[in-house]
Amino acid sequence: MARLDEQRRELALSLRTRATENELTPTQARLFVRSLQISWQVPPIGWTERESHEQFADARRMLHAASILREVDGQASPDSLACYRRAAELLEWLARSSDPVTRDVPVALLAAGAYQLAGLPAMATSLLRQGRYGAGIAEIFADFLSADFDSLLEHCALFWRDHPELTGRSGSAGVLDAADLADDETDDPANDEDAASPQRREADRRESPVGWYVLVELIRVVGLLGDAVRRGSQGRVEQALNKLSNLNMLATRLSSEELWILINLIESTAKRFADSSLHGRVRRLAENTPNQQARMWRFAREQFARGRGVLWASQVQGLERLIANSSFALCTPTGSGKTLVANLALVKELLLVDVQPGEAPLALYLVPSRALASEVETKLTAELGGDLIVTGLYGGADWGITDYWLTADRAVVLIATVEKAEALLRYVGHLLTQRMRLMIIDEAHQVVSEDDATTREALAAHTSRAMRIEAMVTRLLANKPDMARIALTAVAGGAARPVARWIEGRTEAEPVGIGYRSSRQLIGALRVASRRVPEAILDIMNGQMLYVRGRDQPVYPYEGDPKDEVEKRERQVLDIAIHAVSSYSRDFKRAENPLKKITLGLLREAVRHNPEAIHNILHHVFNLPKNRQDEFSSLLQKTNLGNIISASTLIADRVVALEVLKSIVFNPTHRRTVKERGELDVLVQANTWIFGENFHITLAEAGLSRVMQRVSEELTGHRGKRKITKPDGSSGRVDSFLGRIVPHQDQLHREFLLIELKRPSLKIGRKETDQLEDYVNAVRRQPDFHSTSTFWNFFLVTGEYEDDVRERITQQGRPSGILIQKETHVVWVKTWSQLIRECEARLHFIAEKLQVEVTDEFIEERIAQLKSSILKEEPKTVEGAAAGSNSSHAEPKPTRASDAAPPPA
Repeated sequence: MARLDEQRRELALSLRTRATENELTPTQARLFVRSLQISWQVPPIGWTERESHEQFADARRMLHAASILREVDGQASPDSLACYRRAAELLEWLARSSDPVTRDVPVALLAAGAYQLAGLPAMATSLLRQGRYGAGIAEIFADFLSADFDSLLEHCALFWRDHPELTGRSGSAGVLDAADLADDETDDPANDEDAASPQRREADRRESPVGWYVLVELIRVVGLLGDAVRRGSQGRVEQALNKLSNLNMLATRLSSEELWILINLIESTAKRFADSSLHGRVRRLAENTPNQQARMWRFAREQFARGRGVLWASQVQGLERLIANSSFALCTPTGSGKTLVANLALVKELLLVDVQPGEAPLALYLVPSRALASEVETKLTAELGGDLIVTGLYGGADWGITDYWLTADRAVVLIATVEKAEALLRYVGHLLTQRMRLMIIDEAHQVVSEDDATTREALAAHTSRAMRIEAMVTRLLANKPDMARIALTAVAGGAARPVARWIEGRTEAEPVGIGYRSSRQLIGALRVASRRVPEAILDIMNGQMLYVRGRDQPVYPYEGDPKDEVEKRERQVLDIAIHAVSSYSRDFKRAENPLKKITLGLLREAVRHNPEAIHNILHHVFNLPKNRQDEFSSLLQKTNLGNIISASTLIADRVVALEVLKSIVFNPTHRRTVKERGELDVLVQANTWIFGENFHITLAEAGLSRVMQRVSEELTGHRGKRKITKPDGSSGRVDSFLGRIVPHQDQLHREFLLIELKRPSLKIGRKETDQLEDYVNAVRRQPDFHSTSTFWNFFLVTGEYEDDVRERITQQGRPSGILIQKETHVVWVKTWSQLIRECEARLHFIAEKLQVEVTDEFIEERIAQLKSSILKEEPKTVEGAAAGSNSSHAEPKPTRASDAAPPPA
């Protein structure tokens, strides 16, 4: 990277800090609140014209920073997208407030252009549909920024009809020939509506011939671009982009700044339209079937006529995956274009293939309901009915063995509910399977069922929809494993990755489009009370708590995105609890932020370790109304989130403990220095599940006499009086004693566990195994256990063992690792690596289902904490190290956006 680019990038990143998605500066928050109040037609907060101009200047700087980051880091730069988004938001809020901050260009057009470059075309279209840009010439640019090319060409035609003098061979040259090149424009602001009025347009022609020339040529090139993009004329698109680039350079020097910003946004948007055009994707799909290229071109043109020709980010990802691989899961919000991807999958698998006579391909389109099946059939018939047989089998629709589509020579799309598809496959599956090339599963998240009583009852009764879908799809794939399949879902959430792995049959499969948001999502509360002005409190934006920068510390007890599925579920419960508390507890609302933070931190710990206790906490601590308590309890029971979180937390804790143990045992830094007593046993005594699910530690590092006293007390209710010695007369002890009474129907039966820990660097031989046998015999000879039902589990855990030990513990006919196996006791010898591998095997399945992830930084922090408590070392956490190195540059942390402004007077 050149030095100049580095400096420009550093300068742009200094503005990036003002564009965090869920953070607003106090002034930005007030502008946001004011725009909402004006839109809702309620009295707005106090505001000055100067503040409007300052926010517009801030938006311009943000646009400049975004263009630099886009140029240096690439079009997909997250920093660039964030700057464009914040600039668009500021401009949108100014437009909604009808603030006169521009003279030549309606501010709504600038906002729409910024939203397009932020990857949020739905936001751009939604804003422009509200008509906040006036009429006349502005409609042309609004149509272009909305990708409504048909309307664009209509408005362009009206413009040329009104200005026939600009349509000759000389084009706009007469504008420059008839006027002085001096630019007499001023920077006085004007209303957006005036900026596009015919009177203003004529005034501009007199006052600024250069500005009028640039505007006319911009209309000319925008019209050319719209027509070329919708037709897929790559050559004309490139010519138009080249002219637009030259026009941009001219406007930089000779036109107003507002017009230059608009041209800059239009140029970048035009490049995005060209890159995201459907024509390019269908052309690549039809590369191997030249005879279908004309039909594919018509398909793309039809999509442009429906307003779907310029692809959204999620559609681009989906079609790129479709071109490269026929099986995947597409997980994007409703209205983000999944249908187009599904339709092109049908085209690819049914039309763009070589078909032998009598072997017309078939696609099965599974839907969850009759209503959705009818809707899909109607839409597919309208778009592909001339090329495919589209038929539905759902609800009251029935089939017969003579139905024409069963033996037709044309490709068939069969739309069916799961129940109907099962019946059909049961009787004529042999006719369908051999023709089937594609299976599309809509609302595929239904295959991932909730772990609750209702689901278990449905499984037991064989009425589970998730089970039926999975079973049917599995049978189809067993008969035809090479069949293409696509899963569609809009609300996958935590089911996204399991669905992707299931549909692709690969553990490393990832869904397409996950995390994409096509619009802004706000969550809050509307408070209405007698004798008080209603107020709206906004807490969450796009899934994150909304803060105002510089207002004390945030009180939300989590930071950033969820680390794994466990934390995601915790947040779901906590967010609802916080909303209930903040809405109904006066004491909580009046509390200072430090106290709020402590309170919510404790609430988070309750959610993490005992979700069912939240009901009592809401009642006794926050005095929540009875109906709100019942609603929260109903939520936990209905979704079973409490059980899920409890199980998830248990697995997460075990994964962390295992990772810490692995680091101590295998890391050369700890392996040779770790001690059995005071270090290894401290970790093991808290995690005795590693030896089996039936064990937990009771006493650690005790002499053998104390071990026997404890065991005698467990069995007979009194303490043993004799001192215990080994056969050679010496006093004996084990490194760590773990004891547990295993639940048993016979209350007179007891089972115990004894463990001897060895350093990971130690290699044992016959001497150590003989010592273990001495321990076993010393314990079993005691009179406390004579004629009692007692079973003993003995473990010796070490780093390595010699060959003679290996021969003794690998006997044919019994599990590997058993040294002695008798009716009353079993003695195991295992290495640390064997023990850890077995634990990993037990945890792997559940951890994968829960998507529990433990970062290296978290493991190192836990190790540091462990060493701090055991070895008296100073802990050095990742966060602490980072804070120590940057403490002088720390920014004030934000608070909630609901504190941005007082309610309207």
